[in-house]
Amino acid sequence: LIINKPAGLPTTPGGGFIKHTLTELLKKKYTKFGNNSIPKPVHRLGRYTSGLLVCARRKDTRAALSKLFRTNASSPSSFRRIYLALAHKNQTLQLGQSLDIQTPISKCFHPFMGEIWNIESQNHESSEENKHETKNLRSHTQIKLIEKRQNVDLLEINIFTGRPHQIRIHLASIGTPLLGDPLYKANGEISTSATPGDGGYFLHAHKLLNIPIKGQLCSFEARVPVILRKKYIN
Repeated sequence: LIINKPAGLPTTPGGGFIKHTLTELLKKKYTKFGNNSIPKPVHRLGRYTSGLLVCARRKDTRAALSKLFRTNASSPSSFRRIYLALAHKNQTLQLGQSLDIQTPISKCFHPFMGEIWNIESQNHESSEENKHETKNLRSHTQIKLIEKRQNVDLLEINIFTGRPHQIRIHLASIGTPLLGDPLYKANGEISTSATPGDGGYFLHAHKLLNIPIKGQLCSFEARVPVILRKKYIN
């Protein structure tokens, strides 16, 4: 099942949301067909990230697809995830130019939450409890500038690893965080009062390319939200 998830809907229960989540809505809709007929998410999108999300009924199918989502190749014929995002202006990136970001992601200390996923910096070190298990997870994001707007860039983003909040963290790490992101700030800095579930940013899972389904490679595309279309933002 390929779902175009709206921004604001959590994928799974948490953060005060129990019934109004994608997993619970799927359970409610498909329980009448039996427990083995309930589709479950293969991966997650952040609560305020809109776009394509893949679900599967069978455990083995979910496992195979989950592996695909965690690490995928960068060749045109391989499985690919393409996002669209509004970000603060990048002063060096030219129109049509791409940039690879491969800064490792790890759990770092956060004064409000205890720990949080981010890049390491001089100002926030890895949590002592988790630094041996989760330190320096390999991460790979590729961004491409597709439109320059007034005070904002429209980016096309490919992710080749599936780390928590990877796009938000990587964009912030190069000084161009997502527009409206309350948590991840420029150059790896983080807000001491915001949480990962807070919204305000504009990120859309736009395309899924070359997903193996029943022996065929299938691709999907979600309509671009109004806020990301050029004619609505000058």
